[in-house]
Amino acid sequence: MDRHKTLQNIARLEKRKEEILATLSYVEEQRREVERNTEWKDTISQLSRRRLLSDLRQWYVRAIGQVEKARARIPDNSYGLCLICKSPVEPEWLEACPETDLCANCQNLR
Repeated sequence: MDRHKTLQNIARLEKRKEEILATLSYVEEQRREVERNTEWKDTISQLSRRRLLSDLRQWYVRAIGQVEKARARIPDNSYGLCLICKSPVEPEWLEACPETDLCANCQNLR
């Protein structure tokens, strides 16, 4: 992979990581707000909101891990190759989700 393409991939992954971290920060802020608010009239609603925010937090933490794994694949030129079939991942798929490790076909089969 040429140096220019490598730098583009790194930049794309870093941008994605920044987006995820910003969203994660917002989710954390919302979670703290729910925990501080003691005026909930409906305990079930509060518990539901806390569970949702907790689940979202876990999802975004996993997404950061996926970005890190994708970045680790750049030096050995396996970034952009499907981990299952080893064919190139569609460029538009990488553009939309730079941390993806599967081509669209394998993702659909999954």
